[in-house]
Order: sequence, then C-alpha cells, then structure tokens
Amino acid sequence: MTLSPLLLGLLLAAEPTPPTPLVFHGVEPGLQSQLRAHWRFLGNHVESLEAAMKRVYFGTGKYLAQVEIEAREGALHITVRNSRVARIRRVSFVGNAVLSDAQLMQRLINREDAFSARMAGLGRYLPQARGEDRTGLRSAYHDAGHIFAEISAPRVTVDPDLRGVRLEFEIDEGPQYALGKLSLSGLPAGYAFPYREGEPFAVSRIRAAVQATLDRYRAQGYALAKVTEASEVQHEAQTVSLELNFETGPLCTISEVRVEGLSKLSPDRVRELLRVQPGQPYDHRLLREEIGRLRGLGLIMDGTVEAQPGSKPGEVVAVLHLADAMQRWFPAFSMTYLPGEGTVLLLQLSSPNLAERALRFYSSLWLSGQRQLFDLSLSQPGYFHPLDSAGVEIHNRDRQMALIRTQTQGFSLSYGMSLDQRRRWRIGGRLLLDRIVSTAQSLPSRFEEASEALQERYFPDYPSGTASGRIKLSLNLSYDTRDSGLLATRGTSVSLGLGYGYSAPPNFAGSLETSAQWKGYLRLPGQFRFRSRLGARWNLSQALHPSDLMVVGGMTTLRGFLTNRIGPVLLNDPRLVIGGDRLAQGSVELGRPLNSILEPFIFADAANAFSRDTGWFHEPNTVRPLIGGLAFSTGFGILVRLPVLPLRFEWGWPITRGETDPEWLFSLGIGTGV
Repeated sequence: MTLSPLLLGLLLAAEPTPPTPLVFHGVEPGLQSQLRAHWRFLGNHVESLEAAMKRVYFGTGKYLAQVEIEAREGALHITVRNSRVARIRRVSFVGNAVLSDAQLMQRLINREDAFSARMAGLGRYLPQARGEDRTGLRSAYHDAGHIFAEISAPRVTVDPDLRGVRLEFEIDEGPQYALGKLSLSGLPAGYAFPYREGEPFAVSRIRAAVQATLDRYRAQGYALAKVTEASEVQHEAQTVSLELNFETGPLCTISEVRVEGLSKLSPDRVRELLRVQPGQPYDHRLLREEIGRLRGLGLIMDGTVEAQPGSKPGEVVAVLHLADAMQRWFPAFSMTYLPGEGTVLLLQLSSPNLAERALRFYSSLWLSGQRQLFDLSLSQPGYFHPLDSAGVEIHNRDRQMALIRTQTQGFSLSYGMSLDQRRRWRIGGRLLLDRIVSTAQSLPSRFEEASEALQERYFPDYPSGTASGRIKLSLNLSYDTRDSGLLATRGTSVSLGLGYGYSAPPNFAGSLETSAQWKGYLRLPGQFRFRSRLGARWNLSQALHPSDLMVVGGMTTLRGFLTNRIGPVLLNDPRLVIGGDRLAQGSVELGRPLNSILEPFIFADAANAFSRDTGWFHEPNTVRPLIGGLAFSTGFGILVRLPVLPLRFEWGWPITRGETDPEWLFSLGIGTGV
C-alpha cells in the first residue's frame, strides 16, 4: 500500500504537536535544561519523561527520589522530593593481603561514610566514580609492584531503607614484580638515576625518577629533553627489564612566554610578575617556582609548564597552563567570646586580585563591648620589579593593658623587595603616621598612690588623654626558606627589625626599638606538622612613650592568659601591670591535618616582658610561679586553612597560673600563629 502524493504532502506539511511547558520544583538547574531539550522529542509522553528522570536519579545514587508529575494550568509541574544521595555504609575488599583495607580505602572516591570522609567531602555514593575507584586501586597495586593486579567492578548492595549502599571489591593481587636489568644512556654528568635494580617495579616511582632526570636537564636549559623507553616482562623471574635513553636536544632560550587558561587575571599582568622574560635561557625549575609564587599570592590555583619548539633552532615557547583561583573575593565571619571584652564579632573581606591586575585588598572589622577596631589595606606585587611589593594601609587600633589604654588612628606606607633571585633574602620598610592617645585607666579608691605613681612616671610629658602625633620608620631584613608564607609546612624564617619613632607635641622625643625572630617548620612521619617560634624585642630609649610599653598574654604570645596582662608591675602589686621595655617569647605546635582545610593541633607557649631595672628573665614583682623568668601555657586548637586567611580556634591552660589568671581561656586567632 502506498500513499498518494497529496496525502504525503499534507503529512509532511503538518507541524508536530507543540510540547507542553514544563515547570520544575526541586530539580537541579543543570538537569532542567537537559529535560527541556529531550521533552521536545518525547511527543508529550509523560510516562517516558517520568521513567527517564528516575533512571537519572537512581543512576546517581539518589534511590529515595520521588518524581511527581501533575498537569495543571496548561503546564506539567514536575516535583522531585528526597533527592539525597545514599550514604556508603560499608566498603569491603575480598582477596587483598599485600595492601590493607585502610591503604586501599585512601585510593577511593566512594569511601565509607565516616568523619574523615565527610571532612574531605566524601561518603556519598557516586556511581559515576566507580571506574575511577578501580583505577585508583590498580595504581595502589602498581606502586607496590603488583603490575598485573585485577580489580573487579564493585558489587553494589542497596540497603532495604534505600538510604545507604554497601560496596564489595574482589581483588586478585597477583605476584610482585621487581625491576630487573636497567639500561641507561644519556644521563646528566655526575647524576645517579634515583632507582635501582631489584626494587619493586613501582610504576609511579619509576615515572617520578624519569621526570626528575628530565627536570635536571630542563633546569640546565635543555627544554626539549626527552626519553625513549622499552620494557620487557620476564614472567618466570617476575621481573621487568627497562631501557631508558635520554636525549638532551639543543640548549634553549625562551622566545616567548605564553599564558593560557586564565579568565580572572590578565595574562599581560602575569608576564609582568614573572622573573622569566624572552631572551633568557630556559630554566624549568625557575618557571615552576614562579607558578608556586603566583599560587602563594592567591592569584592562581595551580599550573603546569610546557616547552614548545620555537620558530628557530634552539628557541622554545614557554607555555604556562594556569588555573584560575576559586573566587575573587573571600569573605569571613566569626563570633566568639573573649574574657573582658564579651562577645566579639569579626568581619573580614579580602581579595588577592582586583581589576585583574593582582591588586591585593584586605579589610577587617572587630566589634566588641570594649573595642571597635578596623584596618583597610591595598597592596601591589611587582610594583617596580617582579619580586617587590608596595602597599598602603588605614587603621584604627586599640591596645588595652591593665593600667594604660592606647588608641591609634593613622595610615602607613610600605615597600619591600627581594635581594636575590631565589627570594631568600628580603628587605622591607614601613612609614607610619599616627595619632596616638594614651590614657591612664581609672583605679579603685584604695589605689591613689598607684595612680599618682603612674602619672608621675609615664605621663609627665604626655598627659593622660592628650593626643600626640607619631611618625615611625621601620626596616626589616629577613631570610626565608618557607614553602608557603602563612600556611608554611617546611623551612625556616629569620628576621631582624629596627624601628625609630618620633613623637610630636606636647613633647618632642624619639625612641629606637629592635627585634629578632626565628620560625621553623617541619613535616614529620605520619603526616604530622611541627611549627616553632622564638622572638625578642627591646627598646633602647631611656624614656618610653606610654604606647611603647611591652606586655604579653593573649592569642599572639601566651594563649590561656588574659590579653596584655603579664609584665612588670607598679608598686610591687601583681594586679598593677604596666609593661616593660623588652620581651621574649617562644612557641611550639604539633598538628596533623584531617584534610586540606582542617588541622587539629596541640601547643605550648612561653613568654614574659621585662624592665631595664631588673634585666632579662628576671621579674621579682609577681605571684606567678615563673620558670626561668617566663610564664608558660599549653592547650589545643583547630586550624581552619581558608585559601587567603587562616583562622585558629584555640583553648589554652596556664601552667604558671597566678591568683589573677583564669583557669583556661578560649581565643580566636588569625593566621598560623607561629
């Protein structure tokens, strides 16, 4: 039977029935667009749409998802309820003997729902990651020399309540293979290949050894160095013979630096910040350092280096494949309680990249019943040179001691630069212009003698409550081998400081202050991290401005003690702390990160302030049982490693506790503390 030409033309000319509009409730935005695109081809077949949606939700582990479709007011209203992903109740392995369950679990994306998994954003069942799980398990065995290990697809069992699943992997580990005969040619002069015959044939370690050899050549300027390899398996001997031939290629110079992959930072600005410029010899290690420096500045997430042949022999194009930072603005908010200040509200806003020009902005606001503080700063890396930085800051500060309160408002200009290409030595300077008001705190009626002594000793030239101007110039020289600024995990830092302050009316006088500080960081076995600090400051002037008095206590010096409440006292009364002209402090911490964000730690602090009359490490006018002239505290805390501004929540207990000290204190800190 055939259709007449007229009937066929009418059928072809007829328009399909327009699809009914869809209205979604509780459906992910990405899935909405996909469903609308497919709905046009389903011919208004509601049952097919419902089945397709259930397949999508069940395929992503959302077994409790309920799909309801209702025709109302000329549209299909689609509602999805309880679309949570099932939790992984248990992961088991069958057949593993060489590697433990714990070792294998670390290679999975679908991990058991435990605290550590949740801290890493895991613990929910992701069916689409089953292939990556098998790859991760294979790589674990490849690293142990079991290069023919077989991993079956996981057997998935859904709990009766549909809220959880159980996974089971069957493993055939196979025999362990060792590296047999190793033939090498073309190695750098005096270089020993970092792998030996007889060691387990660990694929990733061998690749790392090959990459280290190539990096050695690239650091010498052989950007196009390559390796050819051949391997042969001897099953009876359970070994793998390997032949590696390295070819250096020509000694290269950079004809162009190309930046790819960025949308939040101008590539031209990146090139301005680099120490590597066209015409220089190719240095792969230096390029990697530059990527690390950009990451440390918060401008990128990470990056890789690729050398491409240039238009002329011996020339290469250095291509930096960079990934944008997660976000341009980093807000932070916290509320806590500090003794003596009540509830403290801390608001922070920072950005490492304004106007796509790497301008760094930072502001913070501290509100409590006693103080309202703020600071606002803007800095520019690579102002004159790729390794320098310039900045301006506006601030309002409030420093409260037992007997004296100092309020400061002003601004500062800073400039710093590295003295060597490897950024180890650095010199910096800061110019501050401040308005300072130092006020003698009111004392109870029985302390009239102390009030008179305080006024006579510290306020004859600067009357209490009278504003005076201050200009201060400070210089700092540092040597730094840390791997990453505030979030360092290894290396050391040593700094020496010198500052001169000149006070304006009513009395014109100057004061000279020096400081020294050492910081050390170590990575220990078991993923533990050790941090330590030693520091000292001393004022060389005979007559101190009240704002220059030094005290310790609180989150920056002695956690567990009240802020600024430890130091030399007035009239032999331990409650009348006034401060001294020198201080010493030290701290040690031991932490172990749970993931890239959270790190619990324990600490111990020691510090004290001293006066010129009694000298270093000797302060008789105190009721604390000092050890070697120092007050001690200990405690624990949690470090929250935010991308730009780390936060610390700390609980401290005084070891050398006096009658005016609390039993314990909670504090909120900013930065790593040591």
